[in-house]
Amino acid sequence: MSSLNDNTLTTANDLGVLSTVREIADTFDSTDRIGYYKFTLPQNCDLSVLYSSGTSNFYISLISDINANGTVEDNEIIYRQSSSNSSFLEPLPAGTYFITEV
Repeated sequence: MSSLNDNTLTTANDLGVLSTVREIADTFDSTDRIGYYKFTLPQNCDLSVLYSSGTSNFYISLISDINANGTVEDNEIIYRQSSSNSSFLEPLPAGTYFITEV
């Protein structure tokens, strides 16, 4: 799913409405180090994310573009972690969100 076209909120890979488990695989290299994924939750839920990059650390962030301006601002970052392998569980209201890996 690696693409130079998914490097912003407005060009994020759209996963659509999430109501079941989704697995996403992506690759990064020296020309593509950022990936954004957009998804919508149809109802309040606990979002569970498990991620792994093998050996190199990267940042993963959960974002809500509150003002819909297409720019990530500090108050829109719900979760951010630097790790090569980790997971998180975040209770979220229904709405549209983004996950980015850098």
